[in-house]
Amino acid sequence: MDHNYLTLKKDAEYLMRVRGLRGAITVAENSKEAILEGASLLLKTLIEENDVPLEEICSVFFTVTPD
Repeated sequence: MDHNYLTLKKDAEYLMRVRGLRGAITVAENSKEAILEGASLLLKTLIEENDVPLEEICSVFFTVTPD
């Protein structure tokens, strides 16, 4: 896959590929370690399965449920 996501047009405008990915995790216990481990695995899996180069990631949103 070509990861050159900027393309120069004749009028010098740049185009950039934009995508949104979504995922969720559950963890066995409500601890910092379990949450960090689960979130890390989720991010690695999303990046690998969707072939996303790290330099193309501009932001990540995390949310939690009240439980």
